[in-house]
Amino acid sequence: MAGNYPDVTSWRMAWDVDGTQFGRHGRRQQGTPVQGEEGFVEASPTVRAQQNSEEAGSGLTSGSQAGYAYYWIFPELRDLDGFFLNVGGTGNVNRVLVSEDTTNGVDGTWTQIQGSYTTPSIANKTAFRNSIIYNTVLGIKGIVVITTGNIASAIPVNNAHWYGEPSPGENLQRLEIWHPTLDQRIGPADLDWGDVPRNSTEIREFRVKNMHETLTAENVRVAMSILTDTSPSVVGQMAISEDGSTWGAQQTLDTDLGPEEISPILYIRRTTPSDATLSLWWYRLFADCTSWS
Repeated sequence: MAGNYPDVTSWRMAWDVDGTQFGRHGRRQQGTPVQGEEGFVEASPTVRAQQNSEEAGSGLTSGSQAGYAYYWIFPELRDLDGFFLNVGGTGNVNRVLVSEDTTNGVDGTWTQIQGSYTTPSIANKTAFRNSIIYNTVLGIKGIVVITTGNIASAIPVNNAHWYGEPSPGENLQRLEIWHPTLDQRIGPADLDWGDVPRNSTEIREFRVKNMHETLTAENVRVAMSILTDTSPSVVGQMAISEDGSTWGAQQTLDTDLGPEEISPILYIRRTTPSDATLSLWWYRLFADCTSWS
């Protein structure tokens, strides 16, 4: 393990920014997803970020139904490897279903992959690492989480972390963070710093790969982001370099990446100050480009 907590065994999806549709529709108290009287409610960017963060999201609550069906519709087929859910109030998860062919969270064929359970508290953040449910389902287009609870209140999903990746052959017009020596995606825990002491520094290596078979990625940029930060900033303690000597919050590669090309070695450095906030923190390292040709 990288530290005191189990290594994640798959990649956490950045579903709040990757084109995934997310929202809520009313449901009957028991049964499969159906469109309720309220109709569909699409989440705002703020709510999406909260839902995928490490703080209790605001949910999508309104009205007085006992439960709702929350849906995630991916822009391509994905292989789901696991998930973490936190439900607000006195509610719990009634069931989790997946579909290979849904277009709106209601139509299509649905298969249950998780039955009723009470989700863990996120008060001290350890649940985000200790309570991931691993369950691999290949080639899915959508997920629905049905909540249930007190008949007098709506039950929100406060946090939803989905683990997995695009199915083979799907969405090749993308860049991936790649292993520094092997021709494979960097491992889910390879950039987990583990148990970090204050006033310490560490450097690790990685590369970037253009996944497309025919298109060139132009002006490739490597950068970082964070959904739940503190002071001093966690992501501000990280820096990226092309040569191991010049560091910055982001780097634009010197050359474009041709079809299926892998970049030279890049570096990420962690510099943890003496006054760093004690807790569990997550940051994102990602690559994008300005155009494809």
